[in-house]
Amino acid sequence: MFEKQFADLQNACLFADAIVATVREPLLVLDENLRVIAASRAFYARFKVNPENTDGKLLYELGDGQWDIPELHALLEKIIPEKGVMDDDAFANEFPGIGQRTMLLNARQVFYETDKRTNILLGLEDITARRILELEKDELLQQKDVLLHEMQLAEDKDGSDDQEDSAGELRYHQDVPETAFASARIAPASKNFYRLKRRQVNSRVQSR
Repeated sequence: MFEKQFADLQNACLFADAIVATVREPLLVLDENLRVIAASRAFYARFKVNPENTDGKLLYELGDGQWDIPELHALLEKIIPEKGVMDDDAFANEFPGIGQRTMLLNARQVFYETDKRTNILLGLEDITARRILELEKDELLQQKDVLLHEMQLAEDKDGSDDQEDSAGELRYHQDVPETAFASARIAPASKNFYRLKRRQVNSRVQSR
């Protein structure tokens, strides 16, 4: 009986290790003290680290301490103990060898029926490219809004000028006799032109 349970446990561990090694996204298995028990091959490749410098280490001690940041402390030490899960929480940081990155975190706390210990499965997704595209999209939308606003202001100004020109043309018709206006049939193109034509025609009328 004991040998069967031991064999089942050993097989379960081997199976879990195979899953961790196979997943395409970076994945960490942590103990309750946030010490690394296992990591996926994708994690080693993505962050350019090796098992010797990762397995058995505290998460905050990995690399040059790039994981020792306040955002990660808050997520793992508050959200996980309170809720047991963490979905789509992001943080940005500078990582040696790969530069500034924005990482999306998903985590689950694992409990066991026959053991009081717990583990944390921590999945990481690099969303740097997606975040850059989102920022560029937001910037383009802002530029579009500014352009539309400027176009609207220009249209409003043109409409105001047209109304002013129409009013000037009406006053021009009222001030000038029909006989004098007959010699100036060409429509004025601007307010200043209206004023110039009005003075010319009025001068001709007065000279008569």
